[in-house]
Amino acid sequence: MSIDMKVDKAIIKQLTNKFHKFQGDIINESLIEFVAERIKSNIFTRTNAGFDVNFAAFRPYNKKYAAAEKKTIVNLTRSGQMLNEMTQKALSNDTAKIFFMTERSRTLADIHNNIGVGPKKIVREFFGANIRDESDAQKVYTQAIKKAKEGAGL
Repeated sequence: MSIDMKVDKAIIKQLTNKFHKFQGDIINESLIEFVAERIKSNIFTRTNAGFDVNFAAFRPYNKKYAAAEKKTIVNLTRSGQMLNEMTQKALSNDTAKIFFMTERSRTLADIHNNIGVGPKKIVREFFGANIRDESDAQKVYTQAIKKAKEGAGL
C-alpha cells in the first residue's frame, strides 16, 4: 500500500527561496571578515597584555634589554608598528586571512613567533588562534544562524 500526496509547486518554491536566503545570510564574506577581525583583535589584545597564543605569560626580556627600553611587560611592542600593521581580509565565503601589511612587520612577526629573538633564540608565539578564539567564532556563527533563521521565517 502506498500513500501519495501532491505538494503545491508554489509552496516548494517558497521554501526553496527561504533556504537560499538563509544560506546567503549565514555564509558570506562579511561574516567571515567579522570573525577574522575578532580573532585579530584577540591576538592584539593578549599580546599587548604580555600573553602568548595559549595565554601563558611571555618569557621575560633579558635584563639589559628591559633596562634599555624601560619595559616591564613583554608585549612585543618596541614601536608598536608590527601589531598595528596586523590586518585581516575575507578571501571567500569560507576563508579569511590575518596578516601583516608590510614586509618589515611580517619579518618581525616571523622572528618573534617562529625563529626566536636574541642569542638564545627565544620564541614568543603570539600569532595564532586558540580555543577561546574558536569559541568566540562559534558564538558569532550561532548568533548569525539565529538571526538568519528569524529573517528567513524558518
